[in-house]
Amino acid sequence: MYSFAQRHDTGVLDEPLYAHYLRTTGLERPYRDQVLAAQDADGNAVVAAQLLGPRPRPLLYAKHMGKHKAGLSNDIFRRAQHVVLVREPYSVLQSFSAVLEPTQQELGYTALLEIVSELRALGWVHGGGRVGSQQPIVVDSDELTRHPAGVLRALCAALGVPWDPAMLSWPAGPKPYDGLWADWWYRNTHKSTGGWLGGGGWCGGRRLAVWRPHACVSVLDSGYMLGDGVWEGIRLHKGCLYLIEEHLERLWEGCKALDMDVGLTQQQLQQLLYETVDANGMTSGVHIRLMVTRGLKPTPYQNPNITIGKPTIVIIPEFKEPSPVPRERGIRLFTVHVRRGAPDVQDPGLNSHSKLNCIAACIQANKAGADEALMLDPQGFVCTCNSTNFFIVRKGEVWAPSPRHQLRGITRARVLALCGQHGVPCRETDFYLTQVYGADEAFVTGTFAGVIPVVEVDGRVVGDGRRGPVALKLQQLHAAFVDAYCAAGRRAM
Repeated sequence: MYSFAQRHDTGVLDEPLYAHYLRTTGLERPYRDQVLAAQDADGNAVVAAQLLGPRPRPLLYAKHMGKHKAGLSNDIFRRAQHVVLVREPYSVLQSFSAVLEPTQQELGYTALLEIVSELRALGWVHGGGRVGSQQPIVVDSDELTRHPAGVLRALCAALGVPWDPAMLSWPAGPKPYDGLWADWWYRNTHKSTGGWLGGGGWCGGRRLAVWRPHACVSVLDSGYMLGDGVWEGIRLHKGCLYLIEEHLERLWEGCKALDMDVGLTQQQLQQLLYETVDANGMTSGVHIRLMVTRGLKPTPYQNPNITIGKPTIVIIPEFKEPSPVPRERGIRLFTVHVRRGAPDVQDPGLNSHSKLNCIAACIQANKAGADEALMLDPQGFVCTCNSTNFFIVRKGEVWAPSPRHQLRGITRARVLALCGQHGVPCRETDFYLTQVYGADEAFVTGTFAGVIPVVEVDGRVVGDGRRGPVALKLQQLHAAFVDAYCAAGRRAM
């Protein structure tokens, strides 16, 4: 819409059938009353007066959502030219869920498919056209992002209108032709001066603005070829990166152990993380995968000295929250034959890209129908799960496996600290599976999961098979701590 609005010969309308759609469906919106008061809710009247009636400029661009056609006659197809803009579904889910609950009806793919099918059946693509082989004009949003000039030129040619280079840019900020819903849906768009940049990221020392489907690294990258790198999973809550200092400290420790120079300070990397989530309009319910690899290789070869340039840094933020069901009902574990490695083989304290030890364990747990793998250390003591840290509760006391063969979990450490601060007895110790089977409770922790109860291990019910009081208390304490930490706002390092 912003592109066509820059043309001197074109007027634009922003979703003129929105009030009709709200009246027809009865759906709620934060701005429902304002839209119904400002727009004509009679869809047929809108079509006759605004879309097909007299207009001050030769061309009219009307932006619609496919679902807004609800209840209207197909006759509109015979009186206009139609362009269908499609986006990768995951991107649609991300932006839509920031405002409303995404459902099949709300996302509108079914309605859009019906419209495309009707257009193809009628053959009405160009106004007053004839039934024949012509097909609807479909524009891929990702292609438009990558090649704006080429796609817009081709679109203008298909519509039979002259190309105007002004379509490639516009001033930042709200527009007079924005719909009343702009404050909810257009905040990121208002920051742009051209529609061709996606969320920010870093790769090989260059900042790349790319959509998730197009994010990639070289096949000669050390992380891809050798698993040579470290990573962190970071939570964004209420606009704040939770325990970011501890995550970056662990990342830096791993890089130093691998003799890798990140090429940035911790403050600079934290700033990049915030720039990335801000560019995507993300504030809460976001999980970030931060990855650092040794960088590009000139040839497949493992020697770290044979590396070109700086490390590769990749930041992948996504709207991602754990299901509430395991939080209450718990998960099931299966003890696998795959052991945790000794520190002098591959230090399990490194959060490395090479996760085959954990993946092999996860495969066995999957085959057993469990949710996670429970892993033992080289001496046969209970150690950790394949992606979370493990705890048991016996007679009100929390037991954490000794840390020497597991990742130094940040949520694990926080839970132990909360136990000490709130009078919950706890200790780090060696223990066997027999003591797990006889435990009153068990639970796991992780940045993404938080605190999740375990109700079954190797087919044996833990306690009474339900979330226990200690796990519930720690869930509540941890949630309160997360809220309090993030309420203090973003921290400078």
